[in-house]
Amino acid sequence: MNTTNTDHINRGGNMRARFAAVAAGIASVGLLLGSATSASAVSDSSTTTLAGGITVQANAWNCNLWSSACDWATSSKVNKKVTWVKNTATVAISSGTISISMGGASYTAGTSTPRSRVLYWTNTNANISDLRGQVRASGGLFPTVTTCSDAYLYNSSNGVKGGASACT
Repeated sequence: MNTTNTDHINRGGNMRARFAAVAAGIASVGLLLGSATSASAVSDSSTTTLAGGITVQANAWNCNLWSSACDWATSSKVNKKVTWVKNTATVAISSGTISISMGGASYTAGTSTPRSRVLYWTNTNANISDLRGQVRASGGLFPTVTTCSDAYLYNSSNGVKGGASACT
C-alpha cells in the first residue's frame, strides 16, 4: 500500500512538471506572436567608392519574424560632405495589402502599389539620409517584408555622382 501511494505521488509530481513545461512553452510562443516588433532582424549593406575617395553606403534593415507590425529602416551615408545625398526606400510585402507609418525625417512619397511603397528623402545639409517606419499588412497570410535602400549622391565641386543599393 505504501508503494501505491508513493507511485501515485510520483506520477502526480511528474504530471505537474510536464504541465509547467508545456505552460512555459505556450507562454513563450504567446510572447513571440503577441509582440508588434520582432526579436530578430535581417539587414544588408553595400558600399561604392567613387572618384576623389568619396564613398556612398546603402543600408537596409527590417524585422524577420512578426505578427502585426514590422519595423524597417534604410540609410544612405557618405564619408565626405557633398552637395546632396538621397535615400530611396522601397518597402514591400509578399501578400496582403501594405500600410506604412513613418518616423523621423521628412520624406516624399513615390510610387505605390497594394504591396509596396517607395519613399525618398534628399538631404542637402549633411552626409546622411535616413528613413524609418513600421509596415503592417492586412489580408495576407504570413507575409514577408523586403526592404531596399538606394543611396545616391552628387558633389557639385567635382561633378562626382553615384550610388549603392542594399536589400533584405
